[in-house]
Amino acid sequence: MPLSPFFPRNGKRYSKAELKKALNYGPTYAFLERFASADMYYHKWDFQEDAINLDYWALANSGGTSAADFAISVARYGKIQGDTGTTDDGSISLVSPLIYYGDDNVGCRFRFKLDVVTDVHWECGFIDAVPGSNTGGVNDIDTPTAFATDIAVLAMDTDQTLKTPAFVTKGTAISAAKTNISQTTLPAADTYMDVVIQTATNSAACWVNGKLENAPVASMLEGGTALALWFYCRTRNTTAKFPDIDLIEVWGNRG
Repeated sequence: MPLSPFFPRNGKRYSKAELKKALNYGPTYAFLERFASADMYYHKWDFQEDAINLDYWALANSGGTSAADFAISVARYGKIQGDTGTTDDGSISLVSPLIYYGDDNVGCRFRFKLDVVTDVHWECGFIDAVPGSNTGGVNDIDTPTAFATDIAVLAMDTDQTLKTPAFVTKGTAISAAKTNISQTTLPAADTYMDVVIQTATNSAACWVNGKLENAPVASMLEGGTALALWFYCRTRNTTAKFPDIDLIEVWGNRG
């Protein structure tokens, strides 16, 4: 029986080299590159387990009335849900270890929804440290400032003048900057958003529901700083918010 033309000729199965031999560079190569496990790290969470893996994820809430950490919620294909509680400015968060780097071209994907999209502050993406208690990574979206030193997140805070999402980045010795997302990809209540953030050394790009939302430039964050996956939600009144996360993915060069 003849060998398949896709048999790994260099002995590195699922490598970028083998993918390039089969497809050359192009859209299909770019789509499949993250699965070349000899060269790429890739992991995803569909949250189908009995409980969230606390050896990896750190969970927190502000301790307000009825606030509850993210937990597994039995639903189609699995999800997690949290409760900000009914205390004004009460929050919940989910953060990974600080093990990801822009220098490795790390990227992530969050698929999530909120029960309402008014009177709320939320963020998802990469952050270099957990902010202070009950605090998001982005301090001000209007004239962007961030509590984090290095950050690349999609954020929305209805207490700001800008009440729609913006892609916010900041790095060591790199000033905070933002790109407002387009009106065609605004969040809607109880409707999943699909957010992808891709770094490339000190640069970063953001897609919302498949639409590229910014023009990456050279200096947006510090690629040598360790980053964590980050999701944050805060109510901006006394009505609890219940974010659902259906899927998180992360990938990058093995380095």
